[in-house]
Amino acid sequence: MKDLRFGRLFMELSALERTQGDFLLSGFSVTELGNVAVKVYNEWVPCSREASRSDIESLLIRAGYTVRPAWMQELPPLNLEPKIHDFWVELLQDLGSYETEMKDISPRLSYQRIEIFDLTVKISLSNGERTKIMQVRLDRGEFPAALPVDFAFEFNK
Repeated sequence: MKDLRFGRLFMELSALERTQGDFLLSGFSVTELGNVAVKVYNEWVPCSREASRSDIESLLIRAGYTVRPAWMQELPPLNLEPKIHDFWVELLQDLGSYETEMKDISPRLSYQRIEIFDLTVKISLSNGERTKIMQVRLDRGEFPAALPVDFAFEFNK
């Protein structure tokens, strides 16, 4: 299995999602050839693994979606009264920020699919031999903190 890394892409998706008034992105998937697609509402849109937030913004606008300009500065402080959308934004950031640490624990582990179902995010991970689905509730009341590290330990059990 090829070593697929998506950390930077997740941080770019988080920065784009941060400026939206509500959910724009609701998923991420790796195709058979290692390419990616992002889920916008109920449609999967092919996207480059190397895409910047402005590339993704342009791609979605060309696909006919209304997209607020991407967040281009340093991250703002966390919202002290977060909404469910804020937890999604922070989850994307966390998945990207701690991908390297996840791979330090389980080197072949990679994200395969991430999708929101109501208030639950299902995260499919694979090491090339087996797949496991982790679930994160967006309404749990706390921001994610290094969840990919927890995923790697859980996957290795």
